[in-house]
Amino acid sequence: MVSEFIECPTCNEMIEVLIRRPRVEPPQPPGTAPHPLALAFAPTSGLAISSLVLGILSVFLCITAIPGVICGHFSLRCIRKSDGRLGGKGMAIAGLVIAYVALALWLGIGLPLFLSHAT
Repeated sequence: MVSEFIECPTCNEMIEVLIRRPRVEPPQPPGTAPHPLALAFAPTSGLAISSLVLGILSVFLCITAIPGVICGHFSLRCIRKSDGRLGGKGMAIAGLVIAYVALALWLGIGLPLFLSHAT
């Protein structure tokens, strides 16, 4: 806290006022990484979690593969633009990979089986 003297608007006397200033972190020297705990506690993107969940579900339900891919791409874009304030890149990539593999399996194996039994 810092004290300053200001003039009272009603009586024109000088009064001491305590001012609370926000704490400013000293700048880091160039070429140093931020503290490891600062990166460890970045909140996880909700879209990354959705991508992973939808990707896992797409193994059993083909309809969830496309939303899993969409959520994965959107979450990667948001994570990239957040400059480290948002985490979950690994979850987003895992959701994308699982959803793409499941979609390929459903289209390559499931669809021909369905069409062969439909006729």
